[in-house]
Amino acid sequence: MNWMISKQTSTEDSETEEQWLDLQARFLKKHLLVWGPTCAQEIESAPHAEFYKGTGKLLRGFLELEKQLFHDRGPEKIESLQTLRKRYGSRKEWKGPLFEAGNENKADS
Repeated sequence: MNWMISKQTSTEDSETEEQWLDLQARFLKKHLLVWGPTCAQEIESAPHAEFYKGTGKLLRGFLELEKQLFHDRGPEKIESLQTLRKRYGSRKEWKGPLFEAGNENKADS
């Protein structure tokens, strides 16, 4: 998200800025919001992870804020981790939800 935000804020034309905002929304809804809430919940409820409980709360808060900010942008539906596990769990080649940021050249980042 930081990389996409820096690309968005460094662009000088509004069309490119909109494209970066759309990519952020897609990354959020197709990737982070799929596994992030479950991860945050597991961190917060881990019995011996006192040091990291605050991290889980921060992650949960960040995801909720971003979900609200990008509500009207990008894909409408956010699939749950459980749904994707059911759909792809038996496929050995599946490596989890992936996100492609387009054909950006990594050299210009």
